[in-house]
Amino acid sequence: MSRTAPSIQRYLLTRTFLFSAIGFMILLFVCRLAYEASIRDSADQIAESVAESTFNSMYLVMSQGWTRAQLEQFMAQLSSSKDSDAAIDVMVYRGETVVDLYGEIDQPNMDKQIRDAMRTGEVVQRSFGNQQRYLHPLKAEQICLQCHTNASVGDTLGVIEVEQDLSKQMDIASRNLLYYLLVLSPLPILFGFWAVRSVAFRVNHSVDELSKRIRKVETLEDLSQLSRDNEDLGFRELNQIFGQVETLADRLQGIAVDKDLLEFEIRLLEKFVITSEVVRDWREYINMLMLDINQVIQIYTMFSIFKVDDEVFDLEIFWLTTPSDNTRKMMEKAIRKRLAGNEHFGIPGEVIIHHNSVSTDSTPLELEPAEIELQTKSLLVETPKIGGIVGIGVHASIVKDNTKVLVLESILSTLLNVVGSVKAIYKYTRDLEYYATRDPLTNLYNQRMFWELLDYELDRCQRHDYQVALLMLDLDNFKAINDGYGHATGDKLLRQLSIELQSVLRTGDIIARYGGDEFVVVLPETSLEHAEQVSERLLQCMQDFSLETRNDGVVRVTGSIGVGLFPEHADNRKDLFMFVDNLMYRSKSQGKNRISLPHKEDVAEIFNDLNQKMVLVNDAIENHSVVPVFQPIQPNGDDLPAVEVLSRIQLPDDTLMTAGEFIEIA
Repeated sequence: MSRTAPSIQRYLLTRTFLFSAIGFMILLFVCRLAYEASIRDSADQIAESVAESTFNSMYLVMSQGWTRAQLEQFMAQLSSSKDSDAAIDVMVYRGETVVDLYGEIDQPNMDKQIRDAMRTGEVVQRSFGNQQRYLHPLKAEQICLQCHTNASVGDTLGVIEVEQDLSKQMDIASRNLLYYLLVLSPLPILFGFWAVRSVAFRVNHSVDELSKRIRKVETLEDLSQLSRDNEDLGFRELNQIFGQVETLADRLQGIAVDKDLLEFEIRLLEKFVITSEVVRDWREYINMLMLDINQVIQIYTMFSIFKVDDEVFDLEIFWLTTPSDNTRKMMEKAIRKRLAGNEHFGIPGEVIIHHNSVSTDSTPLELEPAEIELQTKSLLVETPKIGGIVGIGVHASIVKDNTKVLVLESILSTLLNVVGSVKAIYKYTRDLEYYATRDPLTNLYNQRMFWELLDYELDRCQRHDYQVALLMLDLDNFKAINDGYGHATGDKLLRQLSIELQSVLRTGDIIARYGGDEFVVVLPETSLEHAEQVSERLLQCMQDFSLETRNDGVVRVTGSIGVGLFPEHADNRKDLFMFVDNLMYRSKSQGKNRISLPHKEDVAEIFNDLNQKMVLVNDAIENHSVVPVFQPIQPNGDDLPAVEVLSRIQLPDDTLMTAGEFIEIA
């Protein structure tokens, strides 16, 4: 379990009391040493003064000529002059020179210090605890030689000893010093407490201000509130700490990602899944996307302008709320200006503009050009040929936030991918639908689409009680054109002829390539007379058609046409088709380049013939009388010869029925 950290005030107070106590003890110790040293110095001065006074007294008596009795009396007075209050002892020691001349006196034995003073003639000061000792050598001067005849100038005649007991003075001084220091001791504690309170107040005020600003930080935008705007906090260290916090906040704004923005990015990735609902109604998808974006970043508008193949530009502008007319015009102008700066798009000529509003608020949105900033991203794809630009309009202050600019880039990438993918899927779907129903060579309807359209028209004519004409058109001798001029020329002929044939039909008429060189035409709400007129126009169109070859040759073509009506000549699509197909073959058998119109007797004859052929085919299948016929193929060069296998039905008279006669029936 972690220990609770103390507050700065408590820490400073405890340290102040502790260091005050330590300082008090140190001060007491130092002051006591200083006071004792002062007392000792004073004692040395007193001892020196006492020694000088004693010598002066001795000199005064000796100058008058004293006797031994007077000397003993003087020494006795020195011994009896011991002052218990002053605690000073004075003793005079006679040196050997004086002893040799005047004899010994009653004096204590001299210790080593006294003897050293006698020998060196130097003053000796010694301390032993509270005992102070001062030795003052008495040196012979010229005047002294009158009495001390055996001495020389500078010889030590004796030593005056002054001893002081400083214990009483030391005790008094210690008590007084302790008393005064105890009286003054609350002052540093009070001053320290006041200083701690002042420092703690300023520190706590600064810390509380920082804590208040930190508590307000909930998003990356709020990190800017940590700035103190060069405010002086009173302490250099606090200024440095707060400066580092500001630096950290600035760095976090540059490298950190807001939680809401990160969650939005995750949701945005989930929305990137393009479903059939998105493809079908991608505008609603963008509306919902704007609502999600507005939860993390305030946006006003989004737009996309795309062009598929050679279509006109399609501009979709999405608004969070309904804009005013001035705001619409301002945005359209801003988008055109942005397009003008794109080298791949330039200024489009014709533009279809659609405005979409997520919320139909009663108050129109009013924006000024300075309030809004456009962020755009473009897409240019060669295959499929799709190009476009997407953009988002936000408040101008948002683009100053690098993190939000990155989010806007991500949003634009998602929007560009979604809209671009929708456009590409739309184009591919449209192309797929087109080529699924069209012949790739002629761009006419193919056989599958022909049957669907025929069923639709037959069903419609039954409900509305009108006739539908079906025309079967087959080119004459087209195989000879392919063999003589090549398949490339044949394909070119079919493409150009298809365009000419389509040009002579009405808008509602249907023409399809059934296969090879066969074409079928459906004429809704048409009588036999009108069908005949259309057939004649088609026949004349083929007769007038010509194609120039690479060798400056001219290829012409004719065709045979069979005509039938529903429900007059057949009551279902299969019978109608077989009826028209037989009439077309009748045209070929009659010399080609003609129209075969139905007559009343033709219906019975053709269906009778069809029934006979159907019976014949069924018998051939049951009797296994379908035989292969081998058509030799002589290749060019040294390649091996080959054969083409053809199916034929052997008739009772040993003749063969070609596949063209029974394939439709089978």
